[in-house]
Amino acid sequence: MLLVVSLVTWLIAALSTTAAAASEPAPAPAPAPAPRPASPNLLGGPVLASAGVVVGSRASSPPPDTTAASWLIADADSGAVLAARDAHGPHLPASTLKILTALAVLPRLSPAQAVTISTAAASVDGTRVGLVPGMAYTVAELATAMIVASGNDAAVALAEAAGGTDATVVLMNRTAADLNARDTTAGDPSGLDAPGQTTSAYDLALLGRAALDSPIVGRFLTIPRATVRGRPGTSFEIQNHNDLLASYPGTIGVKNGYTAAAGATYIGAVRRGGHTLILTMLRADPAYTKEARELLDWGFANVDTIGPVGHLVATSDDDRDVAMVPDGSTVDGLRQRAAAGAESGTGGRHDSGTHDYSAKQPQRRDIGDHPIGPVTWIAVVVTLLVGLFALSRRLIRRHLVPNIDAFPNMDALPGMAARPPIHAAHVLSSGNASTSRVRLVPHRRGGGEDGTPAPGLRIEPGDSSASAAFPAGTAVPAGTAVPDGATSDE
Repeated sequence: MLLVVSLVTWLIAALSTTAAAASEPAPAPAPAPAPRPASPNLLGGPVLASAGVVVGSRASSPPPDTTAASWLIADADSGAVLAARDAHGPHLPASTLKILTALAVLPRLSPAQAVTISTAAASVDGTRVGLVPGMAYTVAELATAMIVASGNDAAVALAEAAGGTDATVVLMNRTAADLNARDTTAGDPSGLDAPGQTTSAYDLALLGRAALDSPIVGRFLTIPRATVRGRPGTSFEIQNHNDLLASYPGTIGVKNGYTAAAGATYIGAVRRGGHTLILTMLRADPAYTKEARELLDWGFANVDTIGPVGHLVATSDDDRDVAMVPDGSTVDGLRQRAAAGAESGTGGRHDSGTHDYSAKQPQRRDIGDHPIGPVTWIAVVVTLLVGLFALSRRLIRRHLVPNIDAFPNMDALPGMAARPPIHAAHVLSSGNASTSRVRLVPHRRGGGEDGTPAPGLRIEPGDSSASAAFPAGTAVPAGTAVPDGATSDE
């Protein structure tokens, strides 16, 4: 009975909780987030694993708001990261991936090598500069078209020259691994959206920094405009798609991109006052240039005094998974330490003091996405009371009848009607076992040491062939064996 009461109470609680959850309006579905790795990427320092905005200590102010879902600003010389938002968050790269294509392919091709344009390259989707199928262009011309005007046809032509699209994608992913760009998976040399293709703001900073340092790739980054040959006897001009190159003093590269799925993506590098800042943005508004300028302005205003939040780890040989910047350090100090580390071969490892501007996530108050209501608490209390009552009843029985465990099948106290156990066994009765039915009647009989009646059985004839071994009226102690087949009608 107590168990039934408990189960009914819990059933009522479950039904009322379900009804309350059903009555609440369903929240609007959130956009599906990009898939994240099973474990966070700690490269560059654990602070950079945060999905919120993180800013180094002693910043004069928080960085300006942007529409970018992910961004990072760092000192390209020292590798010190000044601030970031979701630095390792996976996003589509769009044409910023062409920087990885250039880093993977151009060092393996001669600038003067002639490449004949295929029909597949000339007809590729997206932005094209207008390369003519069947015409031969030098690798230098194709690299200019790819980086300056973001020509997808030039990117495919370079990939074909390097062994084909599939081989180039393998080479791109190997180059990304060499640069410690662990969040990056290449799927298309042009940066067009491809299954599984991702990058991060942190990785784009690594790629942009490597492009600045490369004498082969770096010379294409600051070309403002160029001439491309068309059909025989014709040519046309292309312009650099990096808007900051002509509008923000000190800009030295590197690449922008856009697709409908990726949004605006950007890698920018600016050199001023002895500092080179690198800015990366992912999934930004197409009109990103104003936001990029504001972030760079903030970076130059703080670069001399801020204590960075992490570090750009250049190669796998300098793998500082927990690299941080010591509280009290400045970017200038880090540049000196990095230079000293390069000379001594130590690499200069860091600790960090940081300030996190990201909003704290509220703690959950629900279990199983349902609120814990008063009915549920009532069910818990009732269950506890039922358990306590059952336990106390058991203890009372043990106190009143100390030897109650000798009667495991009794469900009543002495003096109440009870059914003692019956043990079936063979007994000798005139040489054969009796199969007669007998009537076993519980009764009280004297004989206890303290004079109190002891429970027992008395056999009464059930039919005319009752066992001779136990005449009618015989008192039998509880637990005594009776003939096979004997039963009680009680």
